[in-house]
Amino acid sequence: MNRSKSGAPQHALQLRKAGVPYAKIAEQLDITEADAYDMVTAALQVHEEAPETRTRLDLERLDAMLLGLWKHIGQGDPKAVEQGLEVMRMRADMLADRAASGDGSEVGDYLESVKAAARENKQSAVTRLRAVES
Repeated sequence: MNRSKSGAPQHALQLRKAGVPYAKIAEQLDITEADAYDMVTAALQVHEEAPETRTRLDLERLDAMLLGLWKHIGQGDPKAVEQGLEVMRMRADMLADRAASGDGSEVGDYLESVKAAARENKQSAVTRLRAVES
């Protein structure tokens, strides 16, 4: 089988996922072991999202969650407030991780302070809720 066949990289990937060694994949596809490795690597890259894309999608999901909670937060629902704070903490963590990986130290410092403030606000909100509940 020729490496240029469109389904060969996917077939090589499926074989590798099943634990087939590169030498056996090469034998089955009538290619070199190096080509088998290259095919599997190429097939994996097709399925991967860039880290920036993944981060942006996750941030959009968190924003959508917060938006869904917003009405209940505005009404003072304690559980919604707690969940909203958790979403904000997760968002800040994600942005801080991104900044720490080289997206700018000023941003990272700012986001670390946001994370600290979110943790402090969460603790303060939980303390107030417990006081109200008792």
